Amino acid sequence: MRNIEFVKAHPVPKSEFPKENVVTEANVTYSSMTDNGVAMPVSVTYKPKAGKTGEEMKEQFLNEVELLRTCHCCIKAAASSQRIIDKPATAICKSACQACIESASVCNTCHAPGQLNHIPPLRACQRCLEANVQCSQAVVLVLASD
Repeated sequence: MRNIEFVKAHPVPKSEFPKENVVTEANVTYSSMTDNGVAMPVSVTYKPKAGKTGEEMKEQFLNEVELLRTCHCCIKAAASSQRIIDKPATAICKSACQACIESASVCNTCHAPGQLNHIPPLRACQRCLEANVQCSQAVVLVLASD
C-alpha cells in the first residue's frame, strides 16, 4: 500500500499504532570465538516495541541456528547478495535422513557413504559426503531474551 493510500485509509490513527508498528529495537546476533577475541554480527532482526511473543522469539532463534550451523563448504557455495546469505540459500546444506531419525540409528543407506550419527546436526551434509571432504560446522549458541 502506498503512503498516500495508507493515510487516506487511516485518517485518525490510534495512539497504539506507532508503538506496535514502528521499529524500535534491533536484535543483533553475534558469532564469536570462545575467548571473545573475535566477534562479528551475523544477523539483525528489527522488531517493533510492542507485540513480541515468546513464540516469535523462539522462531527467530531457531532460524538463526539453522543459518549459523550451515557447513563451511555450503556457505562457500551458497548464493549471496552483497555477501549476505539468507535462509533459502543455506537450504543446500542437508544432513537429515527421515529413516535415521525415526529409527534413532544410522540406516544402511546412510552408513555406506560414512554417516556416523542419526542426529542431523551431528551428521556430515550431503555435499561434503559427495565431495569426500570433512564437513565443518560448529555453533555454540547462548540465547538471552527478556
